[in-house]
Amino acid sequence: MRLSNSYEAMFERAMDAVDVSNLGPAIEQFEYLTNRLLSLSPSVRERKPQLQQILTQSAVRWLTFLRWEGRNEDTLALLPRLREALPGWSSVWEMEEALNRIDSGEVNKGLDILRAVRMRSTESVYTATISLARELLGAALYDEAETLAEAALRAADDAHDELEAALLLMEIATERNDPDGIEAHWRTALSKLDAPPYFYPLLERLSALGHWERVEALVKEETNPWVRWLFQGKIARAKGDEAEALAQWQAILDSDEDAEDENGLYAFMCATLLLQQPEYVLGIVREDYEDKPKDTPLVIFVAAAAQMGKLDEAKEGLQHGLNYSRLTRPKRDRFPLHYWLRLQEFPLPDETREALRPFFVQPAE
Repeated sequence: MRLSNSYEAMFERAMDAVDVSNLGPAIEQFEYLTNRLLSLSPSVRERKPQLQQILTQSAVRWLTFLRWEGRNEDTLALLPRLREALPGWSSVWEMEEALNRIDSGEVNKGLDILRAVRMRSTESVYTATISLARELLGAALYDEAETLAEAALRAADDAHDELEAALLLMEIATERNDPDGIEAHWRTALSKLDAPPYFYPLLERLSALGHWERVEALVKEETNPWVRWLFQGKIARAKGDEAEALAQWQAILDSDEDAEDENGLYAFMCATLLLQQPEYVLGIVREDYEDKPKDTPLVIFVAAAAQMGKLDEAKEGLQHGLNYSRLTRPKRDRFPLHYWLRLQEFPLPDETREALRPFFVQPAE
């Protein structure tokens, strides 16, 4: 049985306090625990390896959570002390310095640190490479980002890493409006998934970017009938046949079958929003969005809230998603253009559209 004032118990309490939506209490506890352990002489910690382990884990979490809260100056001010006290973790401190400099506006300096980390990496080549590629994407340095993401794919040790690299390459290709790349990288990602092929992530990007001939060809490969009806309706709308588009989407709502998987649920939610029946959607997607506020759940959540007149909730959701990007990287001040284009596919009042516009990168004039 552990004593309530033991370092192990304090660490467990700090871990229990971790709440991404409110990191203040966890930051305070990891700060206290780190400072208390640093006050011990190094010889004491060396005699008790568990204390050194708790110290390093606490210090890393303290620093990471400060960055997640956007407290970059505080984090950078702490780094010299932690470098001196824990020199064996120099790669972690370098990574934190790089990310905090990027988040505070010193993008080039932060990227140079990450480039140097990668050049020195011998054991964690994949991690160093994929981390740099993400930050290059965030800085809109797409050529270098693509080169590094391809290198990460080659350096991947397992299917999970290969999937991560392929999806990053797909994101880069989407930013570059490269339909060949979007399709190729999604097919690579599919090859790493232990699941039947599905195409809606590919189709929604291509349709938002206006590549209708490719969408029309690819939708024939989709095995889920609801997803096929959804995109056949979008194709019909793009051709000016609004009656056919509405009929395709209504067929999803009138179907006697259930949405048995993620693909069907996605098609159902999109169809209800395209038909301006958001009351069916908001409750379904809110929990998924709050847990993982990015990509498709984000777009659907914002469209549903906006259609229901809950503009403040839509804005709060978007800000939550931008804050969350500090965790997932790259950190975003605005969502990429393709998010905006995907949102535009859903009917929204003009004044609502204008109110949401500042959250997204806009097309070049």
